[in-house]
Amino acid sequence: MRGVVGPRGENRWRVLVFAGREKGKVRWVSRTVTGTKRQAQVALAKLVTEVEAGQATRSHPTSVAEQLDRWLADIEPTRSAYTVKEHRRCIEHDIKPALGSVRLDKLSPRQLDAFYGDLLARGLSPSSVRRFHSVLHAALDRAVKWGMIPNNPADRATPPGLARTSVSAPDVADVQRLIAAAEEPSPILALAIVLAA
Repeated sequence: MRGVVGPRGENRWRVLVFAGREKGKVRWVSRTVTGTKRQAQVALAKLVTEVEAGQATRSHPTSVAEQLDRWLADIEPTRSAYTVKEHRRCIEHDIKPALGSVRLDKLSPRQLDAFYGDLLARGLSPSSVRRFHSVLHAALDRAVKWGMIPNNPADRATPPGLARTSVSAPDVADVQRLIAAAEEPSPILALAIVLAA
């Protein structure tokens, strides 16, 4: 792992660590340290350890909106046009206005839960809200893999559960009446009802 310390003024140092490549571009993580050169070298060693463990973020924090755009561009070649269009609609219409300006490294499970609650309050079904959660979870997982954040806050968020509906079968007399009513105009329909029952 490569890293350097450079002066930034009196008793201020820039600590810079090579953090790999992202889409062909070299990625660096930097910090500004106030103190002696020795303190800056200690900070460099610590930052190298964080970068190697995937726990350091870039010095210019990425917003949730920027990460969603990056993730969408990254998955576009491997998804159907319809899937990408639906993801983009969710992102542009709902996720970005609510969470887009939040720094990626500051996004919390509580903010995600509040977002899910707002969607439910607007009348969206739990299954629709879970789709938003899936999009966010996937984009944030990619940020973890790219070393932009140490863990995925969506792992600790609580999307709404799906409502269970009970299905009651019609009683035998009702099915027999339905078959009898369908038999005269369409014996094929009557047969289909028998097979379905």
